[in-house]
Amino acid sequence: MEFTMDFEGIRNNICPVRSISPENGHYFFGYYDLMPYSPDEKRHLAGKLPFDGKLNTKDDIMEFGYLEDGKFTKLFETNCWNFQQGILGQYQFDGKKNVIFYNIFDEKAGCHRTVRHNLDTGEKTMSSMACGHISRDGRYGLGINFSRIWDFRPGYGYPNIRDPFYDIPHPEGDGIFLCDFENGTTRQLMDCKALFEKFPLEGREDLKMVVNHITFNPSATKYMFLYRNFRKPDSKVSWKTTLFVGDLEGNLNMLWDEMVSHYWWVDDNYWISFSRMTPDSLTAVLRTDMRTGETEVLGGEDGQLVKTLGRWGDVHCSVSPDGKYMIGDKYPDADGYRRIIIYEMATGRTETLLDSLSPYPDDTRFFAPDPKASKEARCDLHARWNHDGTRVSFDTICRGHREIVEIDMTKLPF
Repeated sequence: MEFTMDFEGIRNNICPVRSISPENGHYFFGYYDLMPYSPDEKRHLAGKLPFDGKLNTKDDIMEFGYLEDGKFTKLFETNCWNFQQGILGQYQFDGKKNVIFYNIFDEKAGCHRTVRHNLDTGEKTMSSMACGHISRDGRYGLGINFSRIWDFRPGYGYPNIRDPFYDIPHPEGDGIFLCDFENGTTRQLMDCKALFEKFPLEGREDLKMVVNHITFNPSATKYMFLYRNFRKPDSKVSWKTTLFVGDLEGNLNMLWDEMVSHYWWVDDNYWISFSRMTPDSLTAVLRTDMRTGETEVLGGEDGQLVKTLGRWGDVHCSVSPDGKYMIGDKYPDADGYRRIIIYEMATGRTETLLDSLSPYPDDTRFFAPDPKASKEARCDLHARWNHDGTRVSFDTICRGHREIVEIDMTKLPF
């Protein structure tokens, strides 16, 4: 598996790339803010899909395991997965232990759970509910309602059971929970009913709300989450997003109530996001000081980054381990290519790292394999760093099947 500058379905690559998955099926990893690499960098977690291009059901089984030297080793099979985030499988982010986390559906208990699996000892610890994010040291998880997310966006939830709060817009007893993998406890951090009573969100009194995405800061003392409303029946208007920050003592603060999409904690004090603060402000990658609320457009309003992304560009943004670069993958352009851009934090220099073809012929808006199929089954690139920033991996279907491709970042020409 050698790196090459010439790879079918990829253009404009300024660093060499290689495929690290077999060609005997559909392989993918999932989200951009998870760690796919083992501490020794030899293994890369992956799911092997039974099909591509249509929405999964609870009867569809995915194989989960790892890639090593171009070969896939299966660890287990599961019916608890989705196309965008898989089973939220990930190595412990700090790289200090050979430990992985993943979500399952516990048939006996009738609920989703997160498993902490030590691959050296075989020891498994299970939380009482499935977690949307794991702290970097592997101790804590943030439990959320994946059945409700399935009803909102099937590409991010699980189809195994019906949401017990299905008919309730702001359910008491649902929300965010802190799962402690060390002592086995779970306690509620946010209650949906109490949240809405404290922060009445105008125009959403009767609309179902959902925690769509959630992440710890690096020290796991705070967490941010996107709180979104279900669409109104028969309405083409999309959801509105409110960004909240909370701590482990149960304190909550509203940050923005305008437009927030993908985000990344740079450190405990700063975070970046593709967003806008007011209806009339620029939609761009913003850097915000959590302590003061001061916000700036990354690279400046007239900088290369804003011009590259465009007003509605959106980007899955993540920062390299050394803090020098931000990478981000965009949605398809008019030619059917999904671009990964790289931004140099100190200088504002912005370049196209590569373009990966989305060879779906029918639906130019979402590039779904069939316009009748769900766009939730699309293949976003979700570019993510390894532990030391020497490699970036991403999911692609540039050669007609899902595969995981790797970029050699040691050859970055600047």
